[in-house]
Amino acid sequence: MGVLNHKNQYIASGAIKSIDAIEERPYTSRDGENKVWRTRQFVIRNKYSKNGRWHITDIPFVASGDVIEALNYLVPGQEVVVNWSFDSKAYMAKDGSGEKYWVTMRAWGIISPKDKIVDEKWWSHVDKQKVRGGDEYESPTLPTEEEKKRRRPSTKAYHVDSFSVADDYSDKEKEDEIPF
Repeated sequence: MGVLNHKNQYIASGAIKSIDAIEERPYTSRDGENKVWRTRQFVIRNKYSKNGRWHITDIPFVASGDVIEALNYLVPGQEVVVNWSFDSKAYMAKDGSGEKYWVTMRAWGIISPKDKIVDEKWWSHVDKQKVRGGDEYESPTLPTEEEKKRRRPSTKAYHVDSFSVADDYSDKEKEDEIPF
């Protein structure tokens, strides 16, 4: 899951499982200006072997700032390394049981070490299933950065179960075929 790096910063690695659409919430700044706060949620799956068995953890993150823009270039199934920190808020429970805490893992940096998506077989392993050797799999290469941004608008959500690198998710109208 998350570990501390040499600068005492939390990092997590895994493959992107899902990316939600951008959420925008208007607010008024301290100076009285009307502004918009943008966030985008995404989940990565961390998978590791220990004692001959797979262990799987799905980690939800909330992205803001530059990470939102970086997610436009990433796809479900792509391996990433996420820098993150805890964001917590205290609130009073409605049942009167006292103070409770709402905790979020806020991603403030994300990189992808490979420009390929993980094998479909990688997702099929069940938690605590025995680790077995497998065949080598060559992943398809991903489109260019501009093509990625055009084909996958940030206003839509994506999930590894229904996502295909080859599909175009843009809202462009299909051109009429011209009969010859």
